[in-house]
Amino acid sequence: MAASASVRGASPGWRDAEQARARAAFEDATRAYDRALPGIPPGVERCRATYFRGEALFAQARHLEAAADYIAARDGCRASCLGADAAYRVIRSLEQHLGADRGEGPPPPATGDPPRVPRLTLSTEVRALYEARGAYIRLVPEGRTPWWPDMHASLRYENALIDRHHGRQREAQEVFDALVERGCVSEDFHAQKLGFIVWRRRRRNAVARADYAEARRMGEALTARHCHITPMGLACESDAGRRALCAAEPSHSCCLADGTDPVFYRVRMVREELGSVLTSTESPHRDEQLRYVTTLVTEVFTHAPLDYRMPGLLTYVASNLEDAGYKAEALRNYQRLQTVLERQPEAGRERMPELERVAAERIRVLIATHEAN
Repeated sequence: MAASASVRGASPGWRDAEQARARAAFEDATRAYDRALPGIPPGVERCRATYFRGEALFAQARHLEAAADYIAARDGCRASCLGADAAYRVIRSLEQHLGADRGEGPPPPATGDPPRVPRLTLSTEVRALYEARGAYIRLVPEGRTPWWPDMHASLRYENALIDRHHGRQREAQEVFDALVERGCVSEDFHAQKLGFIVWRRRRRNAVARADYAEARRMGEALTARHCHITPMGLACESDAGRRALCAAEPSHSCCLADGTDPVFYRVRMVREELGSVLTSTESPHRDEQLRYVTTLVTEVFTHAPLDYRMPGLLTYVASNLEDAGYKAEALRNYQRLQTVLERQPEAGRERMPELERVAAERIRVLIATHEAN
């Protein structure tokens, strides 16, 4: 501690820099660190001064300059906590500098005959971000960041998005597959959550390019394995627990499917895909996506019309389609709902009168609207 104090005392500007940073005078702090640094020999104190000059630069939105200081602090003090913190701050600085343009978009279009996705060169700044994430994974042990428990896996995922955007499909696919597999088998909530995010984005990409066979295959494959993740998120409770939940909260997503019956993935996909269709107003495939959703509804209705989740599902589908202006499809599903309600066993009709009233009223209004037009 005495050595540190003597270094600080012998370095012009050190105290000024600390005081300026403490009062958020970041330009003054930067100039003071500039004066102090030449007098500080290599070691922890020099790393510390460099790191905090980076903090002052970051506060001024001088993100590239801040990243350079964080890199120096990271590489100069790799074994210390300061080196680990600096490794993370490099990533934050470069992400802030790049903003939304981090090279993590869709893959480039295939060209040639046969069509192939070209491999693109990373820009200097995107490559720096890619390498900074890799350096953090190599240098900092897993679990070092309790405020971000799954940081290593998240960084691998973000770098895989860069790989995909630059045509490095095989490298990206390996990471995506590994993260989904990890979420499938792991008991850890964070692993499950990230695995589901990766799986959902990949299936949404399949739907966006109108590859409905692939979207269906992905749902079936995940459901067949009885993973900790499902096509609608993390797995629901056991059968007894789910039925208790549904008695109190019938609209909960877990009340619309479980991992044991054959309509599981279709029921859940109806909800997710319909939500995707209704929010993607600019999609050129919107009508195709809607037909895909209505096909899924028909399959579920045909397979299990008296399933205890069917009234909730059909109400959800019909009301959302009506709100979005798809009147004909909404009418068809209200009519299905009416049929289902009429055929429900007496023991399960406690909440049916209100749904029957809603279905009858919406059918009347939609038919009247159709005839008026």
